[in-house]
Amino acid sequence: MSYGPLHLPPALDGVNVKFERANEHILELQEATAPVLDRASYRVVPTPIGPRIVAYRVEDLKPVDARWSAIVGDALTNLRATLDHLARQLFVLDGGQGRAEVYFPIMKRPRADGGPPRLGDHQVADSLISHHLDERQPYRDTEPAGHPLAVLNDLVNRDKHESLILTQGVLAGSSWGLETGAASPQVSVHRGPVVSGTEVAIFTFAEDVPPEFRPTFDLELYFADPTVLGPRSALNWLTVIQGYVGSTVNRFVPFF
Repeated sequence: MSYGPLHLPPALDGVNVKFERANEHILELQEATAPVLDRASYRVVPTPIGPRIVAYRVEDLKPVDARWSAIVGDALTNLRATLDHLARQLFVLDGGQGRAEVYFPIMKRPRADGGPPRLGDHQVADSLISHHLDERQPYRDTEPAGHPLAVLNDLVNRDKHESLILTQGVLAGSSWGLETGAASPQVSVHRGPVVSGTEVAIFTFAEDVPPEFRPTFDLELYFADPTVLGPRSALNWLTVIQGYVGSTVNRFVPFF
């Protein structure tokens, strides 16, 4: 799944090229990872611990390809460049001249002087452009650090110096395969990295484990770093960020 094409005026051709390149990277990652994440490619093995408790572990799991981290980094870099190319055109539109350092602002906190966001070194003169720049900032969110643009900026900066290591993990919302009306067990799901042999879940029932109990586990790619690993998969983060970048570009299209 990826964001649809942008329909941009000629002045934003460079913006469009960067956005489409990011889209190509995301589609490449989806195609490369699909065979590894397919349920048919690994086994989930039950291990009874007692009449009321059963654990499940994953076996025959294919390893993560280290090159996928590079694809993620390339996609993110092109999404950041999409915004910076937009910033350059806004700079020109706003009367800017020369080769001033211009980039799209991504701010978790407002400026200390209370002023509007700048396009790098350029103080925006057009109040409507300033308004839209301000409106798209992470500091407008209740959790600025989790805002799509803040996450984009943090990941791009990290990718400059170290690989964004990916790992497989259990996707939240996997099915436990219980019949309608059956009592739900207590479930402990492993939320860290998963390799072959990892115990991914333990189920504790009030009574004996139902003989028809056949849970399924979907795996996804997550960022291995615990400061990044969260309920969203890496691909989900990419599509969320891509969607926000696309909507941000579209917000400024009427100016051109």
